[in-house]
This record gives sequence, C-alpha cells and structure tokens, in this order.
Amino acid sequence: MKVFITITITLVIFYLFYVSNINDPCLLLKFHAFPTYKNVLTASSRVCVVQYDNRTDENLGDQMKLVRQNQTICENVPQCTHQFYRHEAIQYPVYWQKVAIVTNLLFSNVYDYVLFFDTDAVIHRHPGQIIDAFAEKSFLLSGDAPPNPDNFCAGVWGVKNDEHGREMMRMWMDRYNMDNRWVRTNNSWKCTDCSWAGLQYEQGAFKHVMEKKEDYIQRVHWSVLQFNRAEPCCQTLSCHFAGPAKKYINNYIKYTKRET
Repeated sequence: MKVFITITITLVIFYLFYVSNINDPCLLLKFHAFPTYKNVLTASSRVCVVQYDNRTDENLGDQMKLVRQNQTICENVPQCTHQFYRHEAIQYPVYWQKVAIVTNLLFSNVYDYVLFFDTDAVIHRHPGQIIDAFAEKSFLLSGDAPPNPDNFCAGVWGVKNDEHGREMMRMWMDRYNMDNRWVRTNNSWKCTDCSWAGLQYEQGAFKHVMEKKEDYIQRVHWSVLQFNRAEPCCQTLSCHFAGPAKKYINNYIKYTKRET
C-alpha cells in the first residue's frame, strides 16, 4: 500500500510540473524548508553585480528590461555596483567572457563579492540577502530549474573575494580551451565536436572545480537563484528566465511593479 501511495504521489508531482507546466511551481515547494535570508551588508561592504553580452539592445529585447532593473536595484543600494560589459568576444568565446570578467574584478580587490547574472537573469530581492545565502562559503551556486538536471547553472552565481574564491576562479579559467577545440575565425568562435554546456563550455568546466573545492561551495535550491516564472516564491532571491522561460519576463516586470 505504501508503495502504491508513493508511486501515486510521484506521478501527481510529475504531471503538475512536467506535463501541465503550471505557472506556479511554488505550490510544489511549500513543504520544502528554506532558510530566511537577511540583508547582511554593512556600511563597508562592496558588492559588484556584473553582466556581459555583446548583442545589441534590439537583439536582447526584453532582456534589457532585466538589465536595467538590476542597474536600478544597485543604484538604490550604496554598497552595490552594477557593471554591464558589452565588448566583442575577441580573447574568449562569449561563454567564457563571464569567467574572465569576474576573475579580473575579483583580483582587482575592489569588491568583497562579485555576483554574475546572465542578461536573462535579475535580482529579485535585496543584494544583501544574496550575500547571506553564501553562508560563509566562498562560492554560491544552484542547479538549473526543472526539468534540467545539471547541478550547476552558470546563469546566476557568485564568488567571495577570499583565498578560496580566488583559487576557484583561477582553477576555472585554467580549464578554458585545454584541448584547443575553441577557434576564432571570421570574427566568430567555433567549438569543434563540443556538447552544449559540456566540458568545453564554462558551465561544464566548473564541475572540475566543484570536485576539488566542494567544502567551500554553498549550494542552494534552484528556486533561490534560478527561478523562472512570473511570480517568484518567498525564498527566491533572483530569477533566471533562460530559454522558453523568456516568455515570462514581461509578466515578471508587471509583477514586481505591483509588489513595490
């Protein structure tokens, strides 16, 4: 009987999330225990929210609304700086630009924390609450939103400017183009025989760092950093509208205006 009940509950959850694709996955997370994140920034804290994209405003479309929202949020938090890099991907492919930029910012010793957001991602709550989510660790990450199984999503993540944070960024950059599959010709990059988000991409390459530095990495639930619907959960600190979820951006913007 217990087996039957377990199977039935599993099938119901599968239908609700994967089949019916409901717009409120928070309903399925109400029984999950989440910490309460607080703003832990002090007057001397220095946080950089960084983004990179070499596409035009027109090509980015609704994503520019999220970029501007990140900028506005940081403008209202004295300890927060927003930097949006838009240079051409000459030295590195676009996927590796984020790693190179964050590494350079970290080693500049200007910031205590550097948070990276893809241009389809946005801060949902106070940046100081994201810092609280580090829980004294040196790297903050989460997995992708369902149904993607990867245990690291490079859309939203952060690193602390300490010994272990700097070491992890060095290790990550060292994984770039180890087998020389990335080649730039005619102003574009191509990776030969590479799988999307695999070891040749920044997301897959970080798995090596995770294996070596697990003790210094804070993993949080995907709904904390990568939530991808218009109305976030109570525990959501940032949203990431990757792929098909971009259709929720405008409704999310409307939702945040209602909440303010």
